Amino acid sequence: MNTSFIQSSKLLEHPSLRISTGCGVLDGLLGRIEAGRTYLFYGDEEVLRKLLYGLAVNSLIELEKPVLVLTMKDYHAGLIFDTYDLGYTAVQYFLDPEYALKNVYVATVFNRRQVANIKEIVKFVRKKDIKVILVWATTDLFEYEDYTIMIKFLGSLKQALETDVALVFFSRESKLSKTFPPKPDGPVFFKHFANVIVYFRLSMRNKRLVKIYLVKHPYRRLKEVTAYLDYHGLVDL
Repeated sequence: MNTSFIQSSKLLEHPSLRISTGCGVLDGLLGRIEAGRTYLFYGDEEVLRKLLYGLAVNSLIELEKPVLVLTMKDYHAGLIFDTYDLGYTAVQYFLDPEYALKNVYVATVFNRRQVANIKEIVKFVRKKDIKVILVWATTDLFEYEDYTIMIKFLGSLKQALETDVALVFFSRESKLSKTFPPKPDGPVFFKHFANVIVYFRLSMRNKRLVKIYLVKHPYRRLKEVTAYLDYHGLVDL
């Protein structure tokens, strides 16, 4: 494998795709969502769920292009995607909810065999000119013995799309982690897979306060900020 070299100034160049998360302090922490980067957001599920809908809506507003939500949520565990929450979030951002529902596509992965069908996903993304892919419940389908399948799927998705698409993965924190911030759920590979990793922790004392930790970034200083969990997403205090 050949070594790849890049000028450090290139890291600071602004790509054409830069969308807001809907939360000013989070944007300031990670530098907004950029094309060509892979993000891993993990931690409290309620926080991540609202961030999922907020990112989908902000992408529609700022890019005026469709968004793909690829969900690996086990349908036995509840709703795989809440269209009411998407519509409600759209209203809060003064976007027609019908427009949001028509332009946020949802691809459901119900079993491990489906993750191999990467070509169909890539073909759809190209056809619809999708620039943001949100992967919900990334590790839900995979047990330890299935990690090789998961790694192959995520690697293929990243390799096929990362040059002009922003990939955002959502996952739980590991129940076995004894460090802080805790490690994300899934294989160790996850830590090296994403360019940017952010951990979200809901306050035990105040269920509306969220501590946000920048765990990994190619050039930004690792630090933490605090945001407020509103009914439609994360907002500044």
